[in-house]
Amino acid sequence: KDLVIPSYQRAYEWDKKNVYTLLDDIYKYYAKRKNTNLGAIILYKNKDGVFEIVDGQQRLITLSLLLKVLNQNYENRLLDNPILCIADTEARIVKNYYAIKEFIDMLAKSDNWNEAAFYDYLTNNIRFYILESKSQDEAFQLFDGRNSKYKDLTPVDLLKAYHLGALDDNFFEKREILQSWDKNINASFSIDDS
Repeated sequence: KDLVIPSYQRAYEWDKKNVYTLLDDIYKYYAKRKNTNLGAIILYKNKDGVFEIVDGQQRLITLSLLLKVLNQNYENRLLDNPILCIADTEARIVKNYYAIKEFIDMLAKSDNWNEAAFYDYLTNNIRFYILESKSQDEAFQLFDGRNSKYKDLTPVDLLKAYHLGALDDNFFEKREILQSWDKNINASFSIDDS
């Protein structure tokens, strides 16, 4: 599918702990030679016929980074998406790339490590449930109702997605609004996890 990360998405927020949780899950099933099910991906087909990732971008970006670590020639549009430069996303992507490299380097020390077999497993045995929404409102309803084992959405993330999703598709206008949101709203509101 032709996938893009829409501008109303939250920034790529995963840290090393989130990445290692995903990698541990994948490697556990790889070792058992079973498919890895990574849950649902929610997509919305926009007016241009492109599928916007409403939910799942954290996992998809991390998997793209993993494939890039294993194959430097791997190309993926998600990693080149201009929306990823918002906030601290680019820095997180770089940090997580090196965290993934560190994880793979640890695996490489084992006698039974086969990088080619692991890459083949990733490209053939990772499974998602794809939920294609017919409307953006329906997609946000699905998005709002989902819980993630890796990193929960904050109420501020949900508000941002709802409001930015309602704007026209002017990239530069949305980018300016996103930068203003990150600077003013995220800095002003903190959600206490306790």
